[in-house]
Amino acid sequence: AVSVSVGKQTTLEDYTGKSVDEVEKALQERGITVKKKMEYHAGHASGEILEQSSAEGAKLREGNTLVLTVSSDQKPIKLDSYIGMAKNDAVEKAEKLKLKVKIERAFDTSVQKGKVSAQKPKKGERVKEGDTITLTISKGVEQVEVPYLLGKSRAEAESALKAAGLNVGSVTTSYSTYAYGKVCGQSNMAGVLVDKGSSIGLTVSIGQKPTYTPPANNKPKQSVDDTPKADADAEDFGL
Repeated sequence: AVSVSVGKQTTLEDYTGKSVDEVEKALQERGITVKKKMEYHAGHASGEILEQSSAEGAKLREGNTLVLTVSSDQKPIKLDSYIGMAKNDAVEKAEKLKLKVKIERAFDTSVQKGKVSAQKPKKGERVKEGDTITLTISKGVEQVEVPYLLGKSRAEAESALKAAGLNVGSVTTSYSTYAYGKVCGQSNMAGVLVDKGSSIGLTVSIGQKPTYTPPANNKPKQSVDDTPKADADAEDFGL
């Protein structure tokens, strides 16, 4: 017998060294849930129970769980880092280890587009043949469209940039036909794509440039009597 039942309780035996299939079937008939933890151990047959979470003599009620550590014939694989590898190279490396690969994609500001930016499980963790690893491939820096800012107040322009995922760059002022305090220039044209988080410079109007009107010339007109003598002498000579 694998265990002894008293009422709704089951008194556990020492299951180490036994076949997990036999023990699991017997315990399940008594309402005990069996959870298997597979581990590779050289020198043990596949399916052999190595450890149990509750010791011999312990009593479990119907619905309780017993965790059995079971020998696996698959040697665990210690994962290397795939971060920074080109997608095709990373997939080829994983498949050579007989691992399945799931691909996900995400924007990343630090990893070049088309290269692995994350992996799950992580470097150093152990998997076995047939397990699936997830590789996240960088889509590069996310691109966003620059909004149209001309004619907006500075506060409105800053809000529009923030909503688009952009920052305010340098702010200068200039005369323009736009009303005082309105944006009359932007460093990047509206509609172009830039990296998310980029800074867009603003030029704010201080109104139209004032015009300058020179003062009127009040110098008195020259009379006939004021003709320079040199000119009179020239006339006397018929010149």
